Amino acid sequence: MTTVSCMSAMPAGIRVVRGLALAADGVLAVALAVWCGLPLGPLVVLPLAGFVPGVLRGRAYTAAWAGFIAAFYCAGLLAEGMAQPQRRTIAWALAALAALLFVTLVLAARWTARARAVQTRSPAAIGR
Repeated sequence: MTTVSCMSAMPAGIRVVRGLALAADGVLAVALAVWCGLPLGPLVVLPLAGFVPGVLRGRAYTAAWAGFIAAFYCAGLLAEGMAQPQRRTIAWALAALAALLFVTLVLAARWTARARAVQTRSPAAIGR
């Protein structure tokens, strides 16, 4: 499977969604690191940093798996908000950010895969 190494080779919509995903990832990582503090903060943020190179390279497979990770962050933050009412506002705000990350990663994976299928002119890979 070939990958597009430059974001400029993809359509503008994919670049925007991928940029939003990377921005949401960065903000979520910093917010979680600050919220959790030391020594737990870096451990919580580590999975969020692992998929950044693959998303930058335009790998749909990496974006799809990162979306699953984002869904777990969203669920954990929603549970934290329900379990600790004094931390509810920040937990739910971070859960909304994790949900945004999930949606943008799924869209990036889908649109990247579809764009590659069109480039290779493979009707079976387009899904229609």
